[in-house]
Amino acid sequence: MTQVRAKLERVTVNLIPRASDALNEGMELTGHNKTDFINRAIQLYEYVADITSNGGAVLIREPGDDQISQIKLL
Repeated sequence: MTQVRAKLERVTVNLIPRASDALNEGMELTGHNKTDFINRAIQLYEYVADITSNGGAVLIREPGDDQISQIKLL
């Protein structure tokens, strides 16, 4: 299967301290560089927004906890 690569788009963002900390922690957890981590985060956010805006729900469970929580985008 051939994958078609779209033209890359360069953007500049200013991160608040909490987002910057989350970026650095996420990079450490996953081993991804900033570009890869941000690309995946944007795709995940869009996926969650699409599911929830169409009446669906995204549920999570913390390790060692049987309680299920719903992810809600503000």
